[in-house]
This record gives sequence, C-alpha cells and structure tokens, in this order.
Amino acid sequence: MRILITIIACLALATGALAAERNVTVTPVDGVLNSIDLAAPSGVCVMGNTNAPAWASGEFIWGAESYAIVFEAQRPPCGCPAGFSVEQIHSVVQFPGPVTFGVYVTFHETEYDASADCMVPGAEICSSALYTVTIPSAGMYDIALPIDPTTCACTYFGYKYAASMTFVDAFDEYPDLISDNFPVGCTSYVDYGGGWLDLIDFGVPGEIIINADIVCCENPVPNEDRSWGELKSLFR
Repeated sequence: MRILITIIACLALATGALAAERNVTVTPVDGVLNSIDLAAPSGVCVMGNTNAPAWASGEFIWGAESYAIVFEAQRPPCGCPAGFSVEQIHSVVQFPGPVTFGVYVTFHETEYDASADCMVPGAEICSSALYTVTIPSAGMYDIALPIDPTTCACTYFGYKYAASMTFVDAFDEYPDLISDNFPVGCTSYVDYGGGWLDLIDFGVPGEIIINADIVCCENPVPNEDRSWGELKSLFR
C-alpha cells in the first residue's frame, strides 16, 4: 500500500513539474478564423468541441507532440440509423507567422485512467496520412485534415471517443493553443512523450477546439474489451 501511495505521489509531482515547464500566458482571442481545408468533406454531422474560440494560451504548442479531446458520440444530432465513421478532424491553432510543418490526425477509442478518474485517449481506430501544411501568414486557423472513411471502423454511438492532432516536428516559433470559455476537465489532453496529461492542470482556461466530421455507416463494430471504469463513465 505504501508503495502504491508513493508511486501515485511521484506521478502527481511529475505531472506538476511538466506543467510548470510551460508558463501559460492567456489572452482573449481577437481576430478572424481562417481555414486550411485539405478536402471537401460530405460529413453529415460534427462531433467534439464545436464551441467558439475564446482564449489563446500563448506559445504553448512546442511541436513533436499530440493534442486530443475526449467526447461522447451522441446519435440524435446526427440522425445516423446505425453507426458512424470519421471523415475529417479539425483543430484551431493560432500561429505567429508563416510556417510549414508535418501533421496528422487520429480517431481513438478511450480508456479509463484510474489515477485521474478520467477517460483518456486510447487505442487508435484510424489515422490520416501524414500531411504537410503551410500557414501563409500570422493568424488563427481551423486546420482540417481528411481521413479515408473506408479505413475507419464503423463505430457505435453512445460511447466516449477521442480525436487528436499530432504535430510531428518541433516549431521554431511556438503557436498559441486555442480553447473555449468552458473549462470542464477530463476533456482536453496533451502528450509529448510521457502519456496524456489534462490541459486544465497547465492552467489552460477552457477546452481545446478539436472536432470531427462524421459520416453514417452500417454494422458498427462492437468493442467487448471496455473496462468497468469506461462503462461506469457512460452513466455519469
């Protein structure tokens, strides 16, 4: 028992140290939202965080890391009779100037993290190709990257999933992380090598703007390996 308590305490200290590495300077979002869209999706619905951008956490995105949001897939707004697959994932980022970088997106299952009592991104369901994105000038951008929906398993509504964007290389000038005005916790995450960390613990004032365009599909694939923690989370 003492060993377990010590491990948990060490993990908490490590998370605090990681958060302390990034001194969050927050300013209200002020500017036009531009679009970088590499495809013309025919999605029937958008899931994830569709709230308006409200805050910029200055120079937070260093690169060589992943950002993700956990969301519950709800059927009623989408009208799909059976299941869904992801066609495109968006993320809103603010850049200090022109830049070209490698990036890809992933749609995940979620898994229960008992130490945080949260659902976090889990196994990959599908992922996009690696894209090269060019930002032409300073500003806030909705970056939308397509996934071939035929490579995404048809999944059930009513469960929690995650969508992530991975910046492959480190940035020379750090972009700003954009969030909404509604901090919830257990929703927005960063992973820069040591596992998924809740962005609330870094002082980010809201949840990050990541969402997915989905299309309807038939014959969803069941997941029989969900933990009790994950099943319990569906009834909170």
